[in-house]
Amino acid sequence: MHHIELTREHVEYYLTDLNRELKNTEIKIYFRFEHMSTFGFYYGNQYLVGSFIVPDKYSGNAKR
Repeated sequence: MHHIELTREHVEYYLTDLNRELKNTEIKIYFRFEHMSTFGFYYGNQYLVGSFIVPDKYSGNAKR
């Protein structure tokens, strides 16, 4: 198991619930990778990193 600790990182792909349909829904976060060599096999896999439940009440209404 690996642990990455980041501080003050920019979130490139943030989670947005435009229609407010994700409340009380479990969100699973995966680490996904692909290895494409110039010859040989193609390999890809994904690992579950963690999950969380979206709150039933959102805080704030500001956009990014």
